[in-house]
Amino acid sequence: MKEKEIKFINSLNKKFNKNLVPSKDTFDVYDAYNENSIIEIKIRDKTYDTKFLQVDKCYQLLMVAEANGKRPFYVVRDPGGVYVFDLLDLKDNLLKKQIVKIKSPYSTEFTNNILIDKYFYELKESEGRVFKN
Repeated sequence: MKEKEIKFINSLNKKFNKNLVPSKDTFDVYDAYNENSIIEIKIRDKTYDTKFLQVDKCYQLLMVAEANGKRPFYVVRDPGGVYVFDLLDLKDNLLKKQIVKIKSPYSTEFTNNILIDKYFYELKESEGRVFKN
């Protein structure tokens, strides 16, 4: 896990008292968890009107959360604020959404990546909770 994700998890714990623990494995489906939740975190350096959630990541989070009796969240932090999406609440609407194909690096964890087609759901601010900076 990257240092910036760990710092962000620590700041969430201080601000919201959520007792989040960073995931142990770099390749876990989620970045943090607590007694009730699993959380995937994306930290962006630029603010976009629409947040993107990779389709396969969405389904992995839903399945892992269900198997562990937890609630799955997708959290995006960018210069505009923190955006929290409850994937269980959004599940029915996500299934009806159009899927967007975007050429993206195979992985953001390694350099010199080739671009491949990845599939995303678009999430609007109104679909989550927003904590502005």
